Amino acid sequence: MNLENLPRFRDHACRINELIPVWAQSYQVSTAAIERQILFAAGWCASNPRRAPKRDVVRFLFNWMSKAKKMGNLVEEKKIMPIVEIEPDLSYEEMVAIRKQNIKEPAT
Repeated sequence: MNLENLPRFRDHACRINELIPVWAQSYQVSTAAIERQILFAAGWCASNPRRAPKRDVVRFLFNWMSKAKKMGNLVEEKKIMPIVEIEPDLSYEEMVAIRKQNIKEPAT
């Protein structure tokens, strides 16, 4: 992850990049989810300069990840299903057939 554009984390880029896979494995998420949270943390630091960490940035990020996990924010990015348009000229039987195709049978 390129941390050159994040001034608060720039000096600790090497250590943070080493810890990204470790955090991803411990929180059982992808490295992309961890990197997304690092960007959120950088945005929070930019918005709250008085409360942002002056030192021990790695500890701040570790605590950020822990809180994100507890709050349910440290998850994979949700994929949006495409909207399928149904032709308005379908008969009732055709719509029922399409619905049966899309509904999964319950596991028994």
